[in-house]
Amino acid sequence: MHYPSVEVSRYCVMPNHVHLLLSFGISEQNPSLSTVINQFKGAVTKTLGAPVWQKGFYDRVIRDLSDFRKIGEYIEHNPARWRSDGHYVEAECL
Repeated sequence: MHYPSVEVSRYCVMPNHVHLLLSFGISEQNPSLSTVINQFKGAVTKTLGAPVWQKGFYDRVIRDLSDFRKIGEYIEHNPARWRSDGHYVEAECL
């Protein structure tokens, strides 16, 4: 809502990270990727009342439709691969 020219095409919230596939439209008022991510992190931090983010973020420029589809599928199927993630920890039930 803050940036009408930016669309969240795909996303996935994982226990230890978040994937966002953002599309930037053609606009003279486009924010930078850093601005969008910093605003997102700030809003989540304010809502939770505590910071939960690492300092930086990993980004990748998608240059064609094939790459867009491949990355979108990776994001969509990421939860199914969670147990094989190097940071996976089995949850303990109390």
